[in-house]
Amino acid sequence: MRTRHRIPTIFTLSMLDVFCCALGCVIFLWLWNDRLAKMRLKAADDTRQQLESLRADFLQARATISSLESQIAQAQSRLAATTSDLKKAQDEATTLARLRDQTAQELAAARSELADWQKTADALRKKSQQQEQSAQALAEQLAKKSTDEKQLRSEIAAAEQRISSLEVLLRDRDKDLTVASARVKELTEQLHSLEGQLRMLRAKSQESLSEQGEKLAAAQARIQELEKFLNNRKSSLIELQRTLDDLQSEKRSLSEQLAKFRLAADNRFAGISLTGRRVIFIIDMSGSMRMVNAQTEAPGKWPLVIATTTKIMRSLPDLEKFQVIVFSEGASFPLGQPNNWFDYDETSADRVERALKGIDPRGNTNMYAAFEAAFRFRPLGLDTIYLLSDGLPNVGPGLTPLEQTQVMSEVQKGERLGRHIRNMLGSSWNRPATGSAKVRINSIGFFYESPDLGSFLWALARENDGSFVGMSQP
Repeated sequence: MRTRHRIPTIFTLSMLDVFCCALGCVIFLWLWNDRLAKMRLKAADDTRQQLESLRADFLQARATISSLESQIAQAQSRLAATTSDLKKAQDEATTLARLRDQTAQELAAARSELADWQKTADALRKKSQQQEQSAQALAEQLAKKSTDEKQLRSEIAAAEQRISSLEVLLRDRDKDLTVASARVKELTEQLHSLEGQLRMLRAKSQESLSEQGEKLAAAQARIQELEKFLNNRKSSLIELQRTLDDLQSEKRSLSEQLAKFRLAADNRFAGISLTGRRVIFIIDMSGSMRMVNAQTEAPGKWPLVIATTTKIMRSLPDLEKFQVIVFSEGASFPLGQPNNWFDYDETSADRVERALKGIDPRGNTNMYAAFEAAFRFRPLGLDTIYLLSDGLPNVGPGLTPLEQTQVMSEVQKGERLGRHIRNMLGSSWNRPATGSAKVRINSIGFFYESPDLGSFLWALARENDGSFVGMSQP
């Protein structure tokens, strides 16, 4: 490869060293922030474990309170049942006492009646004794009195039997009353015992509830404090994660830029600054692209053109949109869409390579048509053109009618046509305009042997803020 013209490079190894140092600082800061984030994440995990432990204690205290409340409910149920039994027993005792009093009153009345009968009998007996010595006239009265006495005795016997049965009934009632009293006493003792147990349970539950309430309040306060701390930690963690993501994104961006810079530094052509966001590749596909000269074929020349095109495309660090124009007798778009850009991605270079491999170079060199088609993209943001050719133009506009009738050599014709292209670039196609920057044109000559070709491509690149490099025959 011969270098005919070289523009001083802007990107130097010292700048790369500075960039690498800056990248190292960024990586160190990222690692340090990553370590801090891990430490804070570990602290957050410890806090979360403490929170889970406090929540388990809280649930256990709640279960204990529920158990105590269940026991209190059971005790209250037993107390209600015992109170009901006691009330029934008291009612029964009251009834028995009332029956006992009624029986006692009946017995007292019967005894009073018996005493009256006994007094009457004693009076009659005394009176009969006084009248034993009476006359016979009183015998009938005595018999009658005897009959009355028998009847009275039978009534007394009946009254005594009634008294005896009443006494038996009273004894039974006394026994029932004793049993009822014992039952009442037992139930009263059970009631007192249950009341004591209830007071103890209430005191214990109140104490436990108070203690558990204090623990619960402390636990809830701790939980709130931990939740607030955890939320703060989460916010810090989210912020750190966001910072980490930003740093990782910045790292990826810097890595991509570094890779592009390295690739550009490794794959750059001498004297050509690989720049451009919206780029058109103008590629000569005339018949000379298969030849070293008019007599010698070059099978590797067209593949080298394809490889150079894809190599430049992959090396452009800022490439966003592109288009490819090939020319011989006229200009064409091998990828299609002659009025639109293609978005650049990682598959674009392979796509261009496949399209160019399907082309068989042939025909003359109409470079005018290629530039005319390319500058239709200037209103669409075109900023850079890469021209890949191996010869001067030999057909197209640029010859006067007189010159067309004259016999000229290929070099003379190429000089005239090339001068016309340069004039069109300066006066029309690439004329500086307000709000529209000048399009940079870089030219690459293949199997460069002709000084005329070299001077044309060099002048075309220099006049349009670009660079030229010539590829010598291998």
